[in-house]
Amino acid sequence: MKNFKKLFLFALMAFVIVSLAACGDKEKPAEKEETKAEAKAEKSEKKNEEKGEEKNEEKSEEKAGGQSGEAAVEPDLLDIITLLKDNGIETGEPKPYTTEDIPGSTAAVVTEISGEEMLPLQIYKLDPASDNYKLAQDKSKVILEFEGQKGEIDILSKGPYAIFLAEGHPEREKVYKIIEEKLKP
Repeated sequence: MKNFKKLFLFALMAFVIVSLAACGDKEKPAEKEETKAEAKAEKSEKKNEEKGEEKNEEKSEEKAGGQSGEAAVEPDLLDIITLLKDNGIETGEPKPYTTEDIPGSTAAVVTEISGEEMLPLQIYKLDPASDNYKLAQDKSKVILEFEGQKGEIDILSKGPYAIFLAEGHPEREKVYKIIEEKLKP
């Protein structure tokens, strides 16, 4: 009887192991197909991104007249960054920036200040006929539109320029003071 129980348990265990192995094999090919499909999708996305980056680089070079991105930024915006450099502020490479977030802006540039890439300096040139220009002159604020939402943000307003540097930036007060005192719009 003991041998019969052992044999029965052994057969039962073998049956469970074989069943699990059979179920596991059915899922693996499906997983492999999904993994292959995901890998193909990732490869095609990477290729598309690379093509898009190449196209963007070509477009920015065309705008810049075949030179680096600095030439594509409006000269008066670069003058503000040069003013900061001349007064001891470490700045990164100025890059053209989107004007879509600030309605009424005609040009924009972004650059790092003191290596803080998460809190960049953003400089917008506002159209004097825009509502944002009037708001900037009256209240030192502009309306920001981002992902379908609107809100007012505090900025430094100097002539047609709206300058934004996040509150947490360690050089914010120094940068604003230099612009307020030395920028002649």
